[in-house]
Amino acid sequence: MRTEQHKRYCYVVLALCLFLDFSFILLHIVTSYQKSAYSDSILLLDTPYGLPELFQFLKYMFILTLIATYILKNKWKSYVALFILFLTFFMDDLFQLHNLVASYIATVFQLKESWGLKGQDLGYIIYILCLGVIVLSISWFGFFKTSNKTRNGYKTIMLLVFLFLFFGIIMDGVNHFMTYTYGPQILFTVIEEGGEMIALSLLVCYINSLGTHGKRNLIQK
Repeated sequence: MRTEQHKRYCYVVLALCLFLDFSFILLHIVTSYQKSAYSDSILLLDTPYGLPELFQFLKYMFILTLIATYILKNKWKSYVALFILFLTFFMDDLFQLHNLVASYIATVFQLKESWGLKGQDLGYIIYILCLGVIVLSISWFGFFKTSNKTRNGYKTIMLLVFLFLFFGIIMDGVNHFMTYTYGPQILFTVIEEGGEMIALSLLVCYINSLGTHGKRNLIQK
């Protein structure tokens, strides 16, 4: 009975997250088209520390709390790698590390404009490549250290993580390096930021579902 209650709770959490995600996406579109220039607003998806990003921070904190609980309560030691991974994502978004580190790299290595890219852009590429290596290393370590009982759940989480990174890195790169007119810029921002929000909501729901009393049925095939 408690398992069924927890499943319903997970569905409610997912529905609430997706409702807020799509609400923020709609608000971004409406707010953007009401502006004559693409200026900052707390309602826009790509405004640092705007309402959509603060909602993302809450998701990160929820995920980190869940994973920490599984590590301490269920002794899923391999999930330490996942905790480090999501903490890295959280710190990157919270402190805008991708911008700060990109500027630092461009300054230290005196990167000049090349291939039509500014030094800041080249620093951004280097940072993304380093982050990719970190993600793959943590994923590889965690997957091969996990037990058979938790391996299927781990694989599903990593698939959702790579979906999250597709929007957060690949689509962000397209949006970052290419020049669009105002309309397409709004569209690509919605695809990038909105896709990232929805992927993180799916991660919240799935990781939360692992906490049911019938978790073995969810993790094992």
